[in-house]
Amino acid sequence: MKILITGSAGFIGFHLTKSLISSKNTIIALDNLNNYYSVKLKKDRLKQIGFNKKISKNKLLKSSISQNLYFIKCDLKNDITYKILKKFKFNIIIHLAAQAGVQYSIKNPYSYVDNNIIATIKLFDFAKTVQCKKIIYASTSSVYGSNKNTPFNESDKTASPISTYASSKLMCENLSNVYNHLYNIKFVGLRFFTVYGPWGRPDMAIYKFIDQYFKNKTITVYEKGNMIRDFTYIDDIVNGINSTLLNFDKIQKHEKNPIINLGCNNPILLSKITNFLTKDLKLKLKIKYKKKLKGDVDSTLADISLASKYLNFHPKTKYQQGIKNLYEWYIKYYKIKI
Repeated sequence: MKILITGSAGFIGFHLTKSLISSKNTIIALDNLNNYYSVKLKKDRLKQIGFNKKISKNKLLKSSISQNLYFIKCDLKNDITYKILKKFKFNIIIHLAAQAGVQYSIKNPYSYVDNNIIATIKLFDFAKTVQCKKIIYASTSSVYGSNKNTPFNESDKTASPISTYASSKLMCENLSNVYNHLYNIKFVGLRFFTVYGPWGRPDMAIYKFIDQYFKNKTITVYEKGNMIRDFTYIDDIVNGINSTLLNFDKIQKHEKNPIINLGCNNPILLSKITNFLTKDLKLKLKIKYKKKLKGDVDSTLADISLASKYLNFHPKTKYQQGIKNLYEWYIKYYKIKI
């Protein structure tokens, strides 16, 4: 198969692309390498999958470690991107590129309109034009808003998002319905739940706690640590995406335009995370407590019965091991002497 992966220098996109290197599929990976967080971190991820040379915009690069992997630095909002991609006859698109971040979306809402909604429309329109009939795309647990009924089920109402980020991702879900109805493109949407692990996003809680500790900064914990998240380790998420790739046709036989939760199904209090960092990893954290931020939800918990049914999805990584893996990666990546 020929697979297009968008957002391949991002946290999840990098790990997914890396997992597919040994396959016989031809992978075209793209990313615009924006500066929402460290561009160096994104480029270092790309080095891990064989892109060590200078990366020029809109230039197709071949991986030094795989004959079947290519990368393009380009933007889904720009027409030139699709002129480059048109030469490939993709069997499937895995759309992970997005402007992430709940809090950033409150101060920068237009970025989410541009990079999540407009970019997605243009990509879906490209798929229509080149007759690519299969798309897997990333959504988020944030679409459930302040839903009090847990675990969150895919059939729950999602009409009341509480952040621009969630609203933009919900719009992407709605667009999949439109393109499925009008053009018979088959979609599987995956709602990710608080993904963490090595090579992660610096704006996410666990990474941020570790980072601020080593920078001798005070960490901020909201609601006295009583907020609950369904922290899901990156390897489990990647396994879920790869299983979606393998089982795409089977899913389509049973579900119309399906959306599937990918979460750990084991929610953890933030206070448990800080306790583990303090007691088990011996980090002497300086903590200050604040009230919950606007746009944040109190708790998330994924009902993963659909993922279990169609993807044989059973998360294996306990949070203790996952945090330890992230901590050890951080020390190695930033060359910290303990």
